[in-house]
Amino acid sequence: MNILRPPSHLSLAFIGACALLVSPLAAKPAATEEPALQAFVSVPPTFRPMLDDDIARALAYRMEETFRRQGYQGTVGFAAHPGDIKASIPVLELTLTEWRLDMTGNVQCTFSAKLTQGKAETGLGLFMGTGIHWTHTRDRWRLAGAYEDSANDAMKDLYRKIATDKLLPGFELKRK
Repeated sequence: MNILRPPSHLSLAFIGACALLVSPLAAKPAATEEPALQAFVSVPPTFRPMLDDDIARALAYRMEETFRRQGYQGTVGFAAHPGDIKASIPVLELTLTEWRLDMTGNVQCTFSAKLTQGKAETGLGLFMGTGIHWTHTRDRWRLAGAYEDSANDAMKDLYRKIATDKLLPGFELKRK
């Protein structure tokens, strides 16, 4: 195995997709009020710690955006490191298992979730989402869209779980 070989097109596309997903977080002004919910994302380690942070921020942003679209009115704060977590605010911890392009050309997002309120912990289960990407296209925007779609799909299931179990205030199911 040659460590010094150039990165593949898929690696570059993934890094580009992560950068596109993170850019809205960087432009956001600092919140002055305490969030109603904290998000902490644990990412499997890679050889590039900066990439790990970008992936965690991108997934936290997808969570905040999806929750808002589903009807959540509260604010979500991102805790980049375990030391940033405030004990007085509920924490939704996501443990990312995979967020990658699979062999069929679809993007899979899989994570487990745990809700911590004070000293009480509630395991929410495993959540999976799929984003369709046509492998014959080499368009990075479509690839980034597939990564977003897979995360949104999994986050909608997470939102439904929190809303149906009435685990947190402000989570309501949309009426059709």
